[in-house]
Amino acid sequence: MSNVQILLLAIGAVVVLVLLRRALTEVLQAGTSRREQLRRLDAQAEKEVREAKSPHICPLCGAETKFHRYPHIEVWRCVNFPECRGFVKARSARRMAFAAKFEKSRR
Repeated sequence: MSNVQILLLAIGAVVVLVLLRRALTEVLQAGTSRREQLRRLDAQAEKEVREAKSPHICPLCGAETKFHRYPHIEVWRCVNFPECRGFVKARSARRMAFAAKFEKSRR
């Protein structure tokens, strides 16, 4: 091999290593940002659970409410049901789809 071929081979190897390092760095940073997003979503879900445990008052009669989970909705329904039909919608603490997929992939 001539000196020119060896030089070109060395330059090619350096370029490949630089590109590989950049790709690995991007992949690792993407994983870190996803973990951070997942942590933020978990913190928000915990906050919503704490808020959900706080007492709610019926907007119609002012009585206490009780938590009920139906297939399509979660509500705080008045304890005087069926006389009083008052309710307050519960905020559901559901994570985004990417967070659920990320968590499954970690197992």
